Amino acid sequence: MQMMAGAPGAFAAHWDEDWQTSEEWIGFEFDLGLRDLRLRYETSDLTEAGTFYWGIYTNGELTKRDTLMWPEIQRLMKLHYPNGQEDWIHWPWWQYLEHDLDYDGQEQESQQMQPWISIADPSGAHAFASTAMRRAAEVKERLYASAIVSMRCHGAAE
Repeated sequence: MQMMAGAPGAFAAHWDEDWQTSEEWIGFEFDLGLRDLRLRYETSDLTEAGTFYWGIYTNGELTKRDTLMWPEIQRLMKLHYPNGQEDWIHWPWWQYLEHDLDYDGQEQESQQMQPWISIADPSGAHAFASTAMRRAAEVKERLYASAIVSMRCHGAAE
């Protein structure tokens, strides 16, 4: 991902500093240019299946559930990613990777261990990085197209 981020117009992934040693939630995120909203990939355990998820994350002032923006983010994400979850602390919307249609058709155990199995292979790492970066661009475009999200993130703070 770091190599791919060097391309013009590419998203840079910001990795948690302690991602190799942490015993708690770790991951990486893409800045979407919308105040403190991020597209974040995170896991709570690198060794367990079914603990990797991605979604829209905030840890700043938008953590307070905005009665217009959080439902709008949820609406937009459900249109394109119907298997997601809503309304978890810091996460207006999120989805486990094993429920992600990009991994559809794999055996359940293999699917749950993604991306760890695929990242071990260089071509799998490239495919995962490409998907994550493509998703960041898609999500950013969808959120920017929303008048509600744009107003809340670019307009005057309330």
